[in-house]
Amino acid sequence: MPEARLDYQKIKNLAKPGFVMEAPSMERLYINAGLALTDLLVDINTVQDQERHTIVVEAPNKEGLMAAWLGEILAHYQNSGFLCRRIVFDKFDGKRIQATLRGEKYSPLRHGHIHAIKGIAETLEFGERLDTHPVFFVKVLFDYR
Repeated sequence: MPEARLDYQKIKNLAKPGFVMEAPSMERLYINAGLALTDLLVDINTVQDQERHTIVVEAPNKEGLMAAWLGEILAHYQNSGFLCRRIVFDKFDGKRIQATLRGEKYSPLRHGHIHAIKGIAETLEFGERLDTHPVFFVKVLFDYR
């Protein structure tokens, strides 16, 4: 899927930060949610496309898949310092994602302060609207350390 401008609204709650976003497809919603997570950690524009990681997540429904997806991206940062800059889905069917993440390891000098997100608190809203074309949306909150 071609690179698109990352467009989301930050939720600036000190206890549970997060984001609200919409996208023209379910696939784009998951891709943009992963990129928004990186952008909440650091300014995504400071992250370079140097390394490649492949991840696979599964869940029985779209809410569970979103939580597993974001949890896996966050785990890559927490375990190895990897920050995602670009995402390409190799497979997406609404219950399973196989994706290639492009990015680099966290560098304090280049990326600055990192916001300490511990995990996904909850997916409050998830759905779609049908205006003249389908619009998919999600609202996600995170736990701080």
